Amino acid sequence: MNPQFQTVEINGIKMDVDLRSATRIETVKVGTHVKVLVKSSYHEPKVRPGVVVGFEPFATLPTIIVC
Repeated sequence: MNPQFQTVEINGIKMDVDLRSATRIETVKVGTHVKVLVKSSYHEPKVRPGVVVGFEPFATLPTIIVC
């Protein structure tokens, strides 16, 4: 594994996090305000505000749902 990535567990879901751009948040729960990096193949990446609305514990790719 790349040394710039670390595996973290959130509510029983393990995710790989890029430590170069990650910030520490003590608690992530439904209703937490977050910033989301939206990448597009046609335009520059943009940072958008969002709110965590749920967690999906998929076995191969756990997902945080942000609205």
